[in-house]
Amino acid sequence: MVLRDLLGHSSVLTTEAYLRRLDMTRIYADAYEQAANGAPAGARAAAGREAAAEFGTDAGDGAGDGGGA
Repeated sequence: MVLRDLLGHSSVLTTEAYLRRLDMTRIYADAYEQAANGAPAGARAAAGREAAAEFGTDAGDGAGDGGGA
């Protein structure tokens, strides 16, 4: 309920859906990072472009600093 109020949602169901989306994005980002360890640079770049298209983010070329979210 506190998060609902902080985020300005009128319904707790909206907040729950929002949190599920955030969790799924984190899960996919973690899986992407794990899969990228040991993958060739070309494959990492292609995966970065695909993730950027899928999630609407600037995932770059997959050769970032290795920092997590």
